Amino acid sequence: MPRSQSVDLALRMVRQRLRLVLGVAVLIPITGHGSPAIPADGAFVVEHATLRPTVGAYVVDARIDFAFSEDNLEAMRNGVALTVIVDIEVRRQRGHWWDQTLATRQLRYRIETAVLTGRYRVRSIGGIARHYRSLDEMTESLGRLESIPIITRELLPAEAHYAARIRARLDIESLPSPLRPIAWVSPQWRLNTGWFEWQVEL
Repeated sequence: MPRSQSVDLALRMVRQRLRLVLGVAVLIPITGHGSPAIPADGAFVVEHATLRPTVGAYVVDARIDFAFSEDNLEAMRNGVALTVIVDIEVRRQRGHWWDQTLATRQLRYRIETAVLTGRYRVRSIGGIARHYRSLDEMTESLGRLESIPIITRELLPAEAHYAARIRARLDIESLPSPLRPIAWVSPQWRLNTGWFEWQVEL
């Protein structure tokens, strides 16, 4: 999609969302307990994650459920690419001291939809593009992380205690600039698993 069309689409979505938000704001009474949150129709959830040894390194396996909101899907159907970020960390636990971060890794995936065929293309930064015939096929593959190298074995001596954590999030900053303001305040766009943390058994 040409950049001008992408910007026009983003502007239309911003105007529609602003009208909805303003309309809801008129109907919601102001109380001392704060305004009720508008429920999101999408969510990212880490189902499980492990750190396991291989020859020379520890790798991460994880399963993440990527449920995109209808706003996300509509944007993709109209040519807006979405970027998903997966952050992984390994830390040494030090009791009363701050934990020491030993390793970090960030995975970035750019998701696009072919407007004519409706097929999905996922490109990892620095990797190859993969094509999928359906949304379910794409999210299933995207959410299955296997053998992601994170730290060499010699950096995790057995006498210490360690924890690892992982999160997945939608990168709002990668959206077209007219769409970012509404995305920052909309639950349908602020998709983030939060940190999923577990103890590492060496």
